[in-house]
Amino acid sequence: SPVALYAHGLGANKESDGIVSTMNAEIGVATFSIGFPNHGARGDAHGGYVLANVSTDKLGIPVGMINQNAIDFASAHRALETTLADIDVVGEKSWRSWYGNKADGVADIDSTQVMMQGTSLGGVLGSTYGAVSPTIKGGVYHVTGVGVTSILANSILWVPMFSNLVPSEANGAEAIMLRGAIQQTLDHGDSINYIDMFRHPQLGNEARPLMLTNGAGDTIVPNSSSVAAANLADLPIVGEPLFDMPDVRVESDFDEDGYGIRHYKPVVGTVPLIWEGEFAEEASHASAHLIFARASDRPDQQDFIKRFIFKD
Repeated sequence: SPVALYAHGLGANKESDGIVSTMNAEIGVATFSIGFPNHGARGDAHGGYVLANVSTDKLGIPVGMINQNAIDFASAHRALETTLADIDVVGEKSWRSWYGNKADGVADIDSTQVMMQGTSLGGVLGSTYGAVSPTIKGGVYHVTGVGVTSILANSILWVPMFSNLVPSEANGAEAIMLRGAIQQTLDHGDSINYIDMFRHPQLGNEARPLMLTNGAGDTIVPNSSSVAAANLADLPIVGEPLFDMPDVRVESDFDEDGYGIRHYKPVVGTVPLIWEGEFAEEASHASAHLIFARASDRPDQQDFIKRFIFKD
């Protein structure tokens, strides 16, 4: 079967791939999840959990994590193409193996057919590797965008989780300068500098299909970051637009080579009356970041993968 390399979201771990791996398995695609530095089992070995290192004196740790990811994805992909290419643990059930599947002498995966997927931060960082890799066949990224510092600065998570990145003594001008300096250090790993290469690759590489999904009103990864991605990669809105995307065209379907961005309604759309007012609106907007978990939205992605990425 073909394989999807999967990049998880901020603060999660590679074991959080259940929703995506189930979606992939339904269409015969295996999932190979990759853990970020400072996440999950890699936390202790790389300076500690990422969200415990969000401060000016420890800035090198999250910056290093972001810039390291493309290298880690390349390493995992290389392992898939070499040492893991002939992995064989599953075979047809028979009376000889009534209690489960066993190896049958045939490789379980096709290591020449590999795509990239990612959720939230995994989409931001995963699309960097997906864009520059010469052998990745395409990408599908959920609730994501480009521009790490802009995403964080405009996210509802900024105050409770990331405001320590700016010294309390800094004035507005100094904070803006610091943000620019941080972005400059992140540029090597931020897909804002690479996502256009899906459609316009480096010399010698082939263009690859790209699909983004976004929840309308997302306040965790703001919709403005997906506007930037759409403009950079020339992605049309496919279907009904649910939020404004300046200078982005609207199409009824993905273009013939497989490019587009889909909008989805928040998971919490109509809230109970006890949630009236500002809290209800905030809950709805935050729930837009969870659209990847809604089963009814998955067929769009499955269809895209079958039509444009693994066509054979």
